[in-house]
Amino acid sequence: MLGYFSAQAQIPNAPPGGIPGQPTPPPPVIPRADGKILDDSTQQIYGPRTARYFLETDVFNNRKTLYLVDTTFAGFHQYSFPQRNAHRLVDLGNHGTATRPTYYEPPPQIGAQLGFNAFNPYAFTSQSIRYFDTKSPFSNIYYVQGGRGQSTLNFDFTRNVNARWNLGFQLQRVTADKQYGPVPARQSARQQVNSWAFAVQSGYHTKNDKYSVLGHVRVFEHIVGEQGGLAAINTRTNPDSILNNRLGDAIARTPNANTRERRNVLHTYQQYVLASGFQLYHILDVEGRFYRYRDPDYGDSVSRQAYPKSNNLTQFDTLVSETRYSLIENRAGIKGFFKGFNYRLHVRRRDYGFLNQYGRFLPSSDTLLRVDTTGAGFGVTNLRTTEQHYLRRSETFLGIWLNYYFADSTRLWAEGEYLLGKDYLLRGEYEGRWLRAGVSSLLSSPTLVQLRFTSPLLAWDNRFLNVSSQSAWARGSFRVGRVTLEPNVSYNLLKNYIYFDTDGTPQQTAVPVNIFRAGLGVEFRRGIFSTLSEVQLTTRSGADVVRIPKVLVNSRLAFDVLFKKRLYIQTGLELHYKSGYYADAWLPLTGQFYLQNTFRTQGFLLADAFADLRINRVRLFIKMANLTQGLFSNGYYPTPYYPGVQRTFGFGVSWVLFD
Repeated sequence: MLGYFSAQAQIPNAPPGGIPGQPTPPPPVIPRADGKILDDSTQQIYGPRTARYFLETDVFNNRKTLYLVDTTFAGFHQYSFPQRNAHRLVDLGNHGTATRPTYYEPPPQIGAQLGFNAFNPYAFTSQSIRYFDTKSPFSNIYYVQGGRGQSTLNFDFTRNVNARWNLGFQLQRVTADKQYGPVPARQSARQQVNSWAFAVQSGYHTKNDKYSVLGHVRVFEHIVGEQGGLAAINTRTNPDSILNNRLGDAIARTPNANTRERRNVLHTYQQYVLASGFQLYHILDVEGRFYRYRDPDYGDSVSRQAYPKSNNLTQFDTLVSETRYSLIENRAGIKGFFKGFNYRLHVRRRDYGFLNQYGRFLPSSDTLLRVDTTGAGFGVTNLRTTEQHYLRRSETFLGIWLNYYFADSTRLWAEGEYLLGKDYLLRGEYEGRWLRAGVSSLLSSPTLVQLRFTSPLLAWDNRFLNVSSQSAWARGSFRVGRVTLEPNVSYNLLKNYIYFDTDGTPQQTAVPVNIFRAGLGVEFRRGIFSTLSEVQLTTRSGADVVRIPKVLVNSRLAFDVLFKKRLYIQTGLELHYKSGYYADAWLPLTGQFYLQNTFRTQGFLLADAFADLRINRVRLFIKMANLTQGLFSNGYYPTPYYPGVQRTFGFGVSWVLFD
């Protein structure tokens, strides 16, 4: 996918995604013997080339690379998480709400995973944490006010304690107000999303580089007012009818429900060089997670519309279910170089505990410390348990990874991992100048939430087979005159696929699923005009359990202007179209999206007018989102019953400081 639509360069905490055609960065600066940075005028200069960062993945793969801090501004206006990911994500229409992938994605790893992934895009990951090597204190402030109560704040700070030791932290704050229903007087009652993500990271290496250690602590707290979508919509005849009226007069199906997810993670990576081409390494992850859904209006006639099995009511006035998860994972192995190959061997051990329960809430003054008869060690709760599922398991994996660089910098790598007696993963990739291609084959365990769940409304205890996923993809890049073409193709074959049916319960199909997707990206530049576009076409056969839009289009039409030789401006239109389909519905009780056959999300053209600006090291944007509202229809539904945000005006700024 072309640079603008990769959007990684615009995410404050993501690896660089270089955008072609941007102004050439300043020439490299040369350090003096005393460590100060001077230009040819003998003035002290700190900038992007004196505050570089690297990723743990590169150190792990023995190809440590120092990346420049991103100062590009094209695409800077893409502040929403679906836009940052080229609309490969679908949310509930509002900033910070539950998400799912637009297209099928193979599991990133094998073994039993928890299965609560709807809020993953808002949390930091081990792969996204940046470790810096700075000549001066470095900070980055990123703030967006997206209109209608949407906002994002990122703040990064790091500095070197000495030449071999760096410390830093990252902060992310995401908020959004409710977009429909009566407007409460109190601000806290108007807020739908309240999210915090925080990470403290540090890196150290000895003087001779024999020993290196990287580590970080991540904390994530995400609270969402789950409104349940719009009530009383005649979805069969006119799903847009409610959008023709004031959304402030609309009725939310679950106006007082809420979801809370918390994650705490400790991660360390260590390596020691025993000899040339031979290293020992160890990775430790300690993780605790918590997920709770609560609806105090459970049983109300309007609230029932939000649940697929609304007729199975019990004596509970409040619907509540919570899940707790703990993990200790150790990975140890050897890595290095041998006859041109970069190799890695490892043993991985995972010990996890899973507790899912429901019951009645106690007043906060009556909070109980549960007697830990199961050995779960989950601590304090104010939920008087009525029913619970608990398990503790261990898994042991063996793995290998091989990488080879050819003389022309072409790269070929492959990896394999085996969960003893259960799962396997095989994956390979080719990276050439004009072509990238990859294949993968996985046999993966069901997620824990697919196997066990309990609540007053839905409950199951399943024995599913492992899921088989075979994938292949290829992407090319060719330049013809002023035009750059990027064709791409992918294929997925799924067997024993597990999905959530129209009742919101997990099922496994014996009918294979075939998914084929082909696309084309086009970039054209002439003078101050540029356009970047892509189209993706998808077809599917087999079991009707994976719902995907047949057509997806992204396009940007832009003009670049340099004002007074200092102010860079790119202004234009951003367009997105996704064809209509029976998109999956959201059920916060289980934290999953499930199949539905009654609400067809109509195809809708989104258009945003924007202006991205850069002056020195400050980037700004202004944006008018959803210009097409009222032109073709009065709104759109990215997820059934959940309307997208209506026309808004937003702005944002990023200020990078190097001293």
